Amino acid sequence: MNEPDTKVILSELWGGENLTTVDPVTDIAYADVEKTIADPQDDSDCWLAAASNIMFWSGWVTAGDGTIANEDRFFDFAVSCWGNQGGYDGDALYWWMNGTVVDESYSTAPQNGGNRLPQLNPADYLYEFYADRYDKAEYVCKMIDAGFGVTLGIYNDTMSHAITCWGYERIDGKLYFYYSDSDDNKNIRYTDRRKAPDSLKRTQVTFNAATGQYTLADYDLEAILRDLTAFAQYDVIMTGSAETLTDTRKTITVGTERRGRFDATADDDVYKFTAAGSSLALAVSGAVAAETAFTVELYDMSGALLSSQSGTAAALNFTVSSGGVYYLRITGNGGKADPGNFLKGVYSIYSSGESGRAVKWNEVESSVASVAQGDATVFALADHAEYFSAARKYYSAAFVGLDAATEFYGGSLTGETAGDCRLYFENGRIKTLYGGGNNKVSGNISIVTSGDTILASLLYGGGKGADIAGKVSLNLNLSKCTANIYGGSFGAAVGGDISVSLGSGQLSGLVFGGGRASEAGISADTSDIYIMLAGSAVNHTDNKKLLAAGSGNSAWVVGGGQAVNGGSVINSTVSITVKDGAQICRIVGGAQAQGENSYAVVNRVAINVSNATVTGNIFGGGYARNHAQSTVLDNVSITVDSSLAEVSLAGNIYLGGTAPGYISSGGDTTVNNGGSVVFTGSGELLNFSGTVSGDGTVPGTVAGTRALEFKGFHGEFSGTVKNFDTMTLSGGSSMSIGCDLALGALRFQVGGATEAEPGSAMLVANGMNWDFSAENAIEVIFPEVFDTTENREFILLDSDSLDMLSGLKLAVMFDADTTLAVLDIADGSTSVDFFGSFSLSINSGILALNFTAPIN
Repeated sequence: MNEPDTKVILSELWGGENLTTVDPVTDIAYADVEKTIADPQDDSDCWLAAASNIMFWSGWVTAGDGTIANEDRFFDFAVSCWGNQGGYDGDALYWWMNGTVVDESYSTAPQNGGNRLPQLNPADYLYEFYADRYDKAEYVCKMIDAGFGVTLGIYNDTMSHAITCWGYERIDGKLYFYYSDSDDNKNIRYTDRRKAPDSLKRTQVTFNAATGQYTLADYDLEAILRDLTAFAQYDVIMTGSAETLTDTRKTITVGTERRGRFDATADDDVYKFTAAGSSLALAVSGAVAAETAFTVELYDMSGALLSSQSGTAAALNFTVSSGGVYYLRITGNGGKADPGNFLKGVYSIYSSGESGRAVKWNEVESSVASVAQGDATVFALADHAEYFSAARKYYSAAFVGLDAATEFYGGSLTGETAGDCRLYFENGRIKTLYGGGNNKVSGNISIVTSGDTILASLLYGGGKGADIAGKVSLNLNLSKCTANIYGGSFGAAVGGDISVSLGSGQLSGLVFGGGRASEAGISADTSDIYIMLAGSAVNHTDNKKLLAAGSGNSAWVVGGGQAVNGGSVINSTVSITVKDGAQICRIVGGAQAQGENSYAVVNRVAINVSNATVTGNIFGGGYARNHAQSTVLDNVSITVDSSLAEVSLAGNIYLGGTAPGYISSGGDTTVNNGGSVVFTGSGELLNFSGTVSGDGTVPGTVAGTRALEFKGFHGEFSGTVKNFDTMTLSGGSSMSIGCDLALGALRFQVGGATEAEPGSAMLVANGMNWDFSAENAIEVIFPEVFDTTENREFILLDSDSLDMLSGLKLAVMFDADTTLAVLDIADGSTSVDFFGSFSLSINSGILALNFTAPIN
């Protein structure tokens, strides 16, 4: 299973438009028929449930009866016919087609309900593989690659079961299956299975060499993979109907990859799409049998053939109308055979503007100009006369296997690029890459990398010394990256937003959201910047060679751009998100400035970390050294969310910025309007014992209100708190903390839709010192809508240090604007008005606020 990292989902690659359930995390469409505890008639029908999912997705249900609305209704009907009995997964298709079963010695088909497609032989559309025949896990992948729906037979000492497989994923040599299970959400309250929640799960597949068995490691009790059943997709040509282009179920988005078998005898692969621009580039390759040709045809919406090409690999260009609807048909000479011999391949569609550039699947040098510049070799897309001319304004390209280009430009070296630059790279090595050119680009920039792609030196989303009028979008999935990545341009402005997304890669370079300005009089200005690092395949570590050479840490994610040697960068809002298992070193929300007269400005910063590991510090502000200046003009927000998965933070969190070596050669990092650090989720899932500070590494560099908030936080907080004006507990928080608190005020938001569990203190704080500087040391804030008809008790503090609050006051407020009462903490005073009365009580180390409703 040492295959390249990849992810193949049935409903994405082969059309899932008839499925109504979409997983909110993975965005995968799937079906999940559930058995019901309330109706034990279906206890033994897991095989029928798994088959129902696939038969509805693949079109067989609709072909046999177009009135059946979904997989749940089909299962209801099938159970009413079969009753509560075991069977093979394939029995469902045999029965539905011609009223039989796979093996009559094992089961008997019901006399009613089936025989819907008697002209067909179900054996032509069904494959079954058992433990004594095949490398089962790999054949699951092969069948999904070929476009078949797959059900899995599994077992262990306590059960024998069937589930539905919706795809597979390979990460770092490990194989995973995505599946739905009819037993995981049995509906207890209703007999209507549609009310049961659907769920999509993923499990690692491991191989035991001693037993020769594959195990679903994350499935309950580690189920063993026994067999698989693969269902071909229905196509109208199978039942003798005249197939038209509009029969396709596969509506796709330009820019996505498709794979599967090319089988003209039983299944034409027809896709419908809307052109994003006025040119279309298509790449097809990967046929298993090189001597067997397939045909690629492009039709317009009326069904008129525009162009076609046959062969074992193809690279096509078409002129189309932007916004027009088109059909793509790919046919071959496949047929039923061992899946290892299916004619299958990969085909991808790219669309650009007024006129296009040919896509080459290999032999890049033959389709891109190489221009000698000194000792360097430069690839420039817009300078190749064969594919570009003065009349051609838009460029689009896709490359597989590009190797070691010294420089690569998406735009022109000599003239203005009057349109978009869209680039796709797969399985190659790139040294230096500019999304634009040496001159202005009037459109947008888009760069996508995937597969075994290596970035070696530099990547600029924008151009080199020339402005980009539109947006820049980087969607990077890499195997390795020692390069510094800049979302913006080198010494030039980006007019639109910048988006930098990293989904995989062993990274050891700097990541900047903005561009780079490297000398006096040069600026790199951008609008809003969005950085996303998501996925367990993202691993950002310091470059060991640079560390050994004394060059310092290299693994930084910097929200803004970089100004050095007197240059300047000005950015607007910066948003950084780290999630889904990503592992990174350090985060700087602002921009970097280095060197005398260098300055960097960011307007506002937002950092969000969830289900991730950060091994270094997080800074909300900027980074400045050697007498440079980095400023955040407005405010900073940092959110750490451990509500669903573990967050591990090995360093500290600073609301402000950092100025390394500031005593002798530091810089000025300021945040002008304060900000907030928010923790939400579970203390058990938060691995953090560092310091969270409302300042920067240089004291006094954060102006304005510095707020710390625990929002819906439960459990122990093990960090140290420093330099905040306020600390707020909200969203029903119930937590403990063990560090000293020096604050202006401690705030409790109570009485809303989410409250702490009755009888629990919102804050447990023992063995610590208090130091409150505000006139009202504690504020209790109620929402505008608050039930004043019932008596209530709000347990605020559980502490052995309550005596330190003597002489301080507690304010009762509505929405932090209106003060209803001010109470002396020590004497438990009471305030009465038309809302009712508020009083304090201190008993056995418990500080509680009591509300007594008015007497009518």
